[in-house]
Amino acid sequence: MKRIILQACCLLLFSWLFAHRASAQQADSVATLASRIDTLLKYELPAGAHAGLCIYDLTAGRMLYEYQADKLSRPASTMKVMTAITALSQQGIDEPFRTELWTRGRIVGDTLKGDLYVVGGFDPELDETDLKELIGGLTKRGIRVLDGRIVGDVSMKDSLYWGT
Repeated sequence: MKRIILQACCLLLFSWLFAHRASAQQADSVATLASRIDTLLKYELPAGAHAGLCIYDLTAGRMLYEYQADKLSRPASTMKVMTAITALSQQGIDEPFRTELWTRGRIVGDTLKGDLYVVGGFDPELDETDLKELIGGLTKRGIRVLDGRIVGDVSMKDSLYWGT
């Protein structure tokens, strides 16, 4: 099992390296990339293994390679590592996660007559202290009572849960 995971990780890493190199070259290099990956998949993938690859050039805005890209799979640890490395390499990674409370309506006395929106920033470390701080922001504005709905806004989350 460890060998399969190691081979899958190596395959993903090699694919990423080939894709990175290919993004700076012409279409014939993309064909070479596809041929090399096809060869790796055909001869190096262990029997019974399942793989799906999708290599997309963010700079050029085009697909470089797909292999069973639409096939649903359970993400393994190696996939999570590659996803994390990709996410951490993007601009703006140093910006903090933000969870905010927004209001819609009017404040009458200490009552918000309207809705309270919890706008999720998907902070993995959001805890009770953070929630108390958010609520403290409302009380600083004089809001102690809500006459409306609490709405969870997850609009920044992708709506495709299971692929296309």
